[in-house]
Amino acid sequence: MKKARFLRAALVLVSAVLGAGTVATTSTAAFADEATVCTSADFEATDFVFQNGLAETTATLKAGSNCQAEVTLVTYLAPKPNFDVPQYLFGSQTELISRSGNTSKGFSVKVPACNTQADLFVGGQNDVINELVKDGKRYGTTKIAFWNGSADKDGSASSCVQPAVQYTAACDGVTTLNLSNNGVLSGYGVDFTVKYGSETKVVTVAKGASEDLTVPAGSGPITVTADKLQPTTINWALPAACEPAATAVNDCKVTTVTVTNPEGNGDVPAKVTYNGETKTVTVPTGKSVDVTFDSAKATTATVEFPESKFEQLTVEVVLGECAEPQPSTSASTSPPVSLPPTAATSPSASASTSTSPAAATPSASKTPGGELALTGAAGGSIAGGAVLLLIVGAGLFFMARRRKVNFKA
Repeated sequence: MKKARFLRAALVLVSAVLGAGTVATTSTAAFADEATVCTSADFEATDFVFQNGLAETTATLKAGSNCQAEVTLVTYLAPKPNFDVPQYLFGSQTELISRSGNTSKGFSVKVPACNTQADLFVGGQNDVINELVKDGKRYGTTKIAFWNGSADKDGSASSCVQPAVQYTAACDGVTTLNLSNNGVLSGYGVDFTVKYGSETKVVTVAKGASEDLTVPAGSGPITVTADKLQPTTINWALPAACEPAATAVNDCKVTTVTVTNPEGNGDVPAKVTYNGETKTVTVPTGKSVDVTFDSAKATTATVEFPESKFEQLTVEVVLGECAEPQPSTSASTSPPVSLPPTAATSPSASASTSTSPAAATPSASKTPGGELALTGAAGGSIAGGAVLLLIVGAGLFFMARRRKVNFKA
């Protein structure tokens, strides 16, 4: 019985000792976890250096600080070289620093060439503030180091704006200005001052935006100025696409001169001259008009535009397709020639020849070589000889009957 009581007391004592050890271990672990959480006081940083468009610094864990934490460097577009809001995030970099790993890390973040602020703080990308605004969130006690000023080349105050101007000249003399403020340094609105003639206009363009301004025709030179913009002077000039054009074609019957007037010029009068003849027409805007003249050997035509800004055109006349002349057919004046039957003609052929007038007219036949048979003067000589023999024979026959002439062999 006493032995049982002794064992029970020993178990209680062991349990108490084990429980105390567990509590001690838990407390030590909790203390260790708390020791790993760094604050801004655990770090020190080098001075900021600005070069090659970058803000550079180094953060180092202080001696005796047994902790780890993410550290981030951010840069902002700022309205002034000293602290002011609103500010807009420009660049950032996050690194892990710990006693068990890298106790020092270098940072190199892009910085705007204008008024800026740089902040080095304890925290990661989830802790970055994209816009610093009035009464808004701040880095507060997490901030290790900061810098305010201008990162422009000479270090003087420089607005974070990026103005630009472009223009388009229309055919009718109107000029359209495009005023923009949408570059990488455009953090704030910018005022453009535009002067032309007796007019002065101020156009405010917000960050990341652009505005168009129309200047009437005949306003003369246009000047544009703005903060961080090189003064710009614009003189309207007729765009090449607005120049009228002309072509000419001679098809051997008429010469056609085509005058084309681009869209936007308004109706344009044109005086067209070819081969000493002049015709005046009006060419509507965006249309073409044909002017025709009698065909001639002149190789150029001229087109003038009276009382307009367009220069005279000299147009080369192109020879087009001309109709080919038709070959002429000459009528034969020689009467048809009748040929007598030859000795080789069969009796049936002779009978056919005597009863058919058409058979007495020789037909042009082709020789085996494909050439036409001989006709004309040679055929007439043969026919004449045959007629002469018939006459002589008839005379002899008549004399024989009257004189009883006997023929002896």
